[in-house]
Amino acid sequence: MSGRLRRGEGSVTPYTLADGTQRWRARWWEDGRQRSASRATEAEAKALLIDKSTDKRLSRYIPASQITVMQACEQYLKRHASDWSTNTLASYRQVSASHIYPTLGKERIATLTTTRVQAWVEQMARRGLSTSTIRNARVILNATCADLLRFGEIARNPVTGVRLPRKQKSSFEVWDADQVREVLHQAQERYMQMATFYRVALTTGMRPGEVRALKWKDIDMAAGVITCQRTITRDDQFRQIVGATTKTHKSRTIAVPQSTITALQDLRKDQVARRLAADLWNATDLVFDRGDGNLVAQQTLRNRHAVICKAAGVPQIRFHDLRHTAATMLLKAGVHPKIVSDILGHSSITITLDLYSHTDVSMQRAATDLLGDIAERKA
Repeated sequence: MSGRLRRGEGSVTPYTLADGTQRWRARWWEDGRQRSASRATEAEAKALLIDKSTDKRLSRYIPASQITVMQACEQYLKRHASDWSTNTLASYRQVSASHIYPTLGKERIATLTTTRVQAWVEQMARRGLSTSTIRNARVILNATCADLLRFGEIARNPVTGVRLPRKQKSSFEVWDADQVREVLHQAQERYMQMATFYRVALTTGMRPGEVRALKWKDIDMAAGVITCQRTITRDDQFRQIVGATTKTHKSRTIAVPQSTITALQDLRKDQVARRLAADLWNATDLVFDRGDGNLVAQQTLRNRHAVICKAAGVPQIRFHDLRHTAATMLLKAGVHPKIVSDILGHSSITITLDLYSHTDVSMQRAATDLLGDIAERKA
């Protein structure tokens, strides 16, 4: 790209906002009419015109009136790629490819209407997509249109005013104490690693990604504590990798029972034996590996989970429901919600109380019996 604006490529003029800030407006001809876009500096405004002219000469230029939703979203993701983590970028690309491009991708963004976008949102809801997935897809489309509006390439943002479906309260299924014991028994009989995985998840309340990302250096066997400080994330190709932080970007230290420490010690002995016998071993320090030191695949764990649940005769709950099971058992045992919140790594006790506001009959019975005892003593 040439660094100098050529004759006929357009013009750049300064102007001042009401607050005294100086901006620069780039003007050029497109589709028989003059278009304009604002930039913070003269250099940025000139660069815009030079880019457009270069694209025209190389036959890469697409007039604003012809650009499709897919092309606009791709440009937006490319333009802001450096603003996000690789996991966020990969997630945005995946959501766009799955939920925007197949339905809106070929439509011209200049003629996209709020009515059409609202129909798109309602269509996703009818397909049974989660509220969070629909919200993420709308966020990407809205940000794409906001950029084009700011650049002066569309007259209005068609996503403004679109209403999302009402967010449904999260629901989940948990195991009771008898089911937990049977699962641990069946896992120990079949997959030693899975038995330890269950113990860590159920006695720490760690998220599944945090358990999979656990390293031996995070465990203090003597003190009986685990420091949770990373989780599974994605690279820019949407491949799972071990991240540098947890979901909340905060580490937490969790005291664990001796039974969990013993299980981890046994697993470490098994892993050392496998490492010594292996031809190739990747020294990742991961607690749960696939057999060569590398990260164990999520699908491998799911397959083993299905086998164990069937053998134990228990519902096949999601891995994330192990976390809910741990929290529910703690609350049933009378542990203060603030302590449960700290163990789970919630940013506030309000989240814990809202998430586990449901109570079963046994918890209600214990509470009302206590009130009855108090009343009897007063009488």
